[in-house]
Amino acid sequence: MYTNIGNGYQTHLPAEDDRAWVEECLAGNAYWTVDTIFNAASPDETLSTFKIARIFSYSETGQKLGIVLHEVVKPMDSLVNYGIVVHPDHRQLGIGHSATEQLLRWDRDQNIWNLQYIYFVFESTWDTTFLGNSWTKISTPPYITCFAKISEISL
Repeated sequence: MYTNIGNGYQTHLPAEDDRAWVEECLAGNAYWTVDTIFNAASPDETLSTFKIARIFSYSETGQKLGIVLHEVVKPMDSLVNYGIVVHPDHRQLGIGHSATEQLLRWDRDQNIWNLQYIYFVFESTWDTTFLGNSWTKISTPPYITCFAKISEISL
């Protein structure tokens, strides 16, 4: 099932027929494995903490662009975004920033788990100025972690 998240993007949970594409997308990735993504493809939302992976693509063509990995942490009333991986064919085109902005807007506007806070983990090489003033940035090299109240996110 595809979810239209706006601004020309849609997402879906990874399915077995996405496996080869996910392997290409994650080739050389030091942080995530194919198993990480597929273990988060069927989350048990009754748990207090669970991971969920989404593949994002263009709504119009269905062309897959990348993967985002979240963790819902109900005891902390938080959604943690572990970043985004763009497929090698689409890197250096601004898709990562554009898709991240839209994913954050969708997370804010839908807030399907009714959480209060959102955290986003970026590689320290990312320019996070697009997040604006509603986010607090914590430097934790080799990452930058930013957090905000979901209801106060402005992009």
